[in-house]
Amino acid sequence: MHRSLAKHVLLLLIIVWSAGCEGLAPHPGTTSQRRTPGVERSAPPRAIVRPAARHRVVKVHDGDSVTLLSDGVQYKARLSGIDAPELRQEFGLHAKATLVAMVEGRVVTFTDSGLDRYHRTLVRLHVEGMDVNAEMVRRGMAWKYSAYTRDPVLTSAEQEARQFHRGLWSQANPVPPWEWRHAR
Repeated sequence: MHRSLAKHVLLLLIIVWSAGCEGLAPHPGTTSQRRTPGVERSAPPRAIVRPAARHRVVKVHDGDSVTLLSDGVQYKARLSGIDAPELRQEFGLHAKATLVAMVEGRVVTFTDSGLDRYHRTLVRLHVEGMDVNAEMVRRGMAWKYSAYTRDPVLTSAEQEARQFHRGLWSQANPVPPWEWRHAR
C-alpha cells in the first residue's frame, strides 16, 4: 500500500509539473509577442523581420551585422552577400565605423533572404535609396561573399574598389575574413 501511494504521488507531481510548464515556451512555429510598454524585446531566434516595414538600426556589431528595432522588438541581422573584416582583423574597426556612419540610428528598409546559421535575418539594407551592402563593398570595407552570392552588383562594386585601391584594397595582399577565421 505504501508503494502504491508513492506511485500515485509521483504521478500527481508529474501531472502538476507538466501543467505548470504549459505556456512557458511557445509552441514550434509560433511566437509570443505580448507588449510591455517601454520594454524592448529580442526576437525569437527563428523570427524573420517584415521587410516591407521600416526599421531603425539600433546597433552596429561589426562591418556586416546590425540589430534592427521594429515594433518594439529587436532583431539581429547580417548583411547578405558580403563579408567584412573581423573586428580584430586589419580594417575591421574601420569597416564597423563606416557602417555606423551609414546606418546607426537611421530608419532603413531591406529585402531579406532567410536566416543564417546563427539565426540572424540575412538582409540587403537600404537607407534613403542607397544599397548599403553594395556601398560597403564599393568603399572597400567588405568583400563580396562569393561562396554565398553571384550578385553582379556586388561583383561590380568589388571590381571598382579593387581598381581604385579603396579601403582594404589599399593593402598589397588583404586577407579575406573567411581565410582569417579559418587560420584562427
